[in-house]
Amino acid sequence: MSPDFKMQRTAISLEPDDIMRLAAIVTDQDKDEALAFAREVIAAKLECAQAAGHHTAFEGDSGHAAAHYTQKGEGTHTPHEHP
Repeated sequence: MSPDFKMQRTAISLEPDDIMRLAAIVTDQDKDEALAFAREVIAAKLECAQAAGHHTAFEGDSGHAAAHYTQKGEGTHTPHEHP
């Protein structure tokens, strides 16, 4: 399935684990892991961030509505759970 990204500026948040993973990808020049990271982390967060009605703290909102994709733990969901 092809992603349906909106071609607009979108802010996403990376967790410390995501940043460590990205640093390892860059250091190791691991192309396979880079593609996996793009699909599993970046694309998933981008899809969620662009879902209707979601606004991040970067956009002047409280950030509470977007906490499900910016923070791990309770309240997290996959991008496919959006209406």
